[in-house]
Amino acid sequence: TLEIPSMPFNLFVMPNLPLAVSDAAESFWTAAHWYLAYAGIALVVLHILAALRHHFWLRDSVLARMITPSSGRE
Repeated sequence: TLEIPSMPFNLFVMPNLPLAVSDAAESFWTAAHWYLAYAGIALVVLHILAALRHHFWLRDSVLARMITPSSGRE
């Protein structure tokens, strides 16, 4: 197998985990990565839709408060 070092944020070399190569583990982590990536995208889209709902349907100031910088006082 080819040993490729992991370098988080190009700051340091992270040692490989002492685990044997497994096709089952690789397919599991590939699927987990895929599902978590799409779940994250779905959460971002849901938050955008919720902000638009507040602005256009409920006609409240939630979106304006999110966009406008706060002065630090409430």
